[in-house]
Amino acid sequence: MTLAHVAVVRNIRSVVYASKLVIRENTQSIKVNFMLRLRNKKDQSSALVHKAFNTNSIQERLDLAKQALKLYPNNADAYIILAENQNNYLSAAEYYKKGMEAGRKDIGEKDFEEFKGHFWGFHETRPFMRAKAGYAAILYLLEQYDESIQEYAEIIELNPNDNQGVRYSYASILVNHRKFEAYEKLRELFDDEGSAMWLFTYVAFHSYTLFISI
Repeated sequence: MTLAHVAVVRNIRSVVYASKLVIRENTQSIKVNFMLRLRNKKDQSSALVHKAFNTNSIQERLDLAKQALKLYPNNADAYIILAENQNNYLSAAEYYKKGMEAGRKDIGEKDFEEFKGHFWGFHETRPFMRAKAGYAAILYLLEQYDESIQEYAEIIELNPNDNQGVRYSYASILVNHRKFEAYEKLRELFDDEGSAMWLFTYVAFHSYTLFISI
C-alpha cells in the first residue's frame, strides 16, 4: 500500500467518523426536540391516542384513551376510540357525542365559524368530523333516523367536498326514508360522481319515484 493510498484511506475513515458524530448529534437533537414538544399535554395526549390506534389489545386501547383524556379532555379521537370499543350502541353514541363536544372546544368557536364550508381542509377539524360521522352512523343504528339525517346534513354543510365519503350513506338514507328533495339537492352537489354505489342509489331513487307516480 502506497503512502498516497494510506492517506486516502485515513481521509475516508476520518470523514466516516465525522459523519457518524454528526448523525449521532442530530439524532440526539431530534430526540430532545421531540421530548420538548411532548411536554405539552395536548401533544402527550395525541401520542397516547396514536399508540392506542396501533395496539391490538382492546383493554390497552381503552386504557390509553382514558389516559389521553386525563391529559387533555378535548381529545376527540380518544372519545372515538372509546366509542368504537363499546358493546352497545347507546354507550357508543354517548362517546361519539362527547367526542364532538370535545372536538368543537378544541377548534374554538371563532375558528369553528370561520372554517365552515372548508372543514377537513384544516387538520384541527378532523377529529371533530370523525366523531360527527360516527355519531351520525350510530344514530341510524339506534333508529333515530331524523337525528341521523340532521348530522349527515351538517357534515356536508361543514365540508361540501365530503373528504370522508359520508355522502354514500347519507344518500341511501335519504332515499330509503323518502327524503327525495334533500336527496336531489345532495346529488346536485356531486353531479360528476359516477361510482357504483352512487349510481345504485340513483336507480333506487328512480324506482321509488316511479312506483309513487303509478
